[in-house]
Amino acid sequence: MGRDSLDAMLDARILAITGPRQLAVLTRRLPDAGPEDVVVKTLFSGISHGTEMNVYRGLAPQWSKRFDRDLRLFLPATQEEFAALPERGYWTAADTHWSYPLAYGYANVGRVAARGSAVNHLHEGDLVYAYQPHQTAYVAPAASVIRLPELADPAVGVLYSNLNTAYGGVLDADIRIDDTVVVFGQGLVGLLVTQFLRQTVVRRIITVEMIPTRRDLSLELGAAECLDPARVDVAVAIRERTGGRGADVVIEASGSYAALQEAIRTAAPNTTVVALSWYGGTGAVLALSDEFHHNRITIRSSQVGGIAPELSATHSLSRRVEQIMDWFGELELDRLLTKFIPFDAASDAYELIDLRGEETIQVILRYDG
Repeated sequence: MGRDSLDAMLDARILAITGPRQLAVLTRRLPDAGPEDVVVKTLFSGISHGTEMNVYRGLAPQWSKRFDRDLRLFLPATQEEFAALPERGYWTAADTHWSYPLAYGYANVGRVAARGSAVNHLHEGDLVYAYQPHQTAYVAPAASVIRLPELADPAVGVLYSNLNTAYGGVLDADIRIDDTVVVFGQGLVGLLVTQFLRQTVVRRIITVEMIPTRRDLSLELGAAECLDPARVDVAVAIRERTGGRGADVVIEASGSYAALQEAIRTAAPNTTVVALSWYGGTGAVLALSDEFHHNRITIRSSQVGGIAPELSATHSLSRRVEQIMDWFGELELDRLLTKFIPFDAASDAYELIDLRGEETIQVILRYDG
């Protein structure tokens, strides 16, 4: 890339949340790249239906608390802490607590435009993924940027984090050869879980989804049956299919507390519900005095940032990354990218997901030019 083009790119346009359900575009000069940094020009970024909507709606805990990384606790934060705007002029997801404006997003796909003198594993033109906000370009340590395979459709790269989440959830579920597995939610992560389960020794995959188009896609991508929770009592229906036992494994991927409650009801006694979602708000619909208590159900958080301790002898985050690169060529991913919207119309994209999320699976912001 020519010096003039690179210099112009460093005046980045950054999408920021400026209040609950409010967005603005900030223009900021990016910092100079150091010897271990890369400059990346964004091609596509994905908007999360779950985590990102919690942030956009003002439901994430960081809006009112500070996350202490050493103690792994959310703690009260002072008004002074919330008022102390970072030097960069906006907050990011990496900060321990947030205020407005916040640049958010974590599914950024672009190409390396320049690299520092000490960077050897990345080259100009490489397709890369990074946990970076929605912005036209960024400067970041090369060690934090993930080189993707040369995908036929580079936009598919925005699914990298979701693939990690879904794959980690299936690993946490500890699938056995004769298991009946029930997956609640057939949005993006749920459909990826269904495809991963199809690759295992599981005996039967049953999914749960209210939206008809997603039910149809679930069947096409590997489910033996997809139940509509508005028409059947899922817990009863699963017991009818398992000799009264209940599901051997339940994976909750919808982000709905109501679905988590039904997942608990559906699980066989003394089994585990694997929760993949980051739930927003409070769980008032959870009835922990019912099946959770009487059936001794375990709820397990499958958080993408780590590997289950019992898998640590053979698995690692780096091994999972290697596997994900292979899955890009083995799963049906193009069908999950259902809406492309220009970066300049990002507010329309957020409004679509917020108010009519059932119409899409994955919304992509497209950066032209």
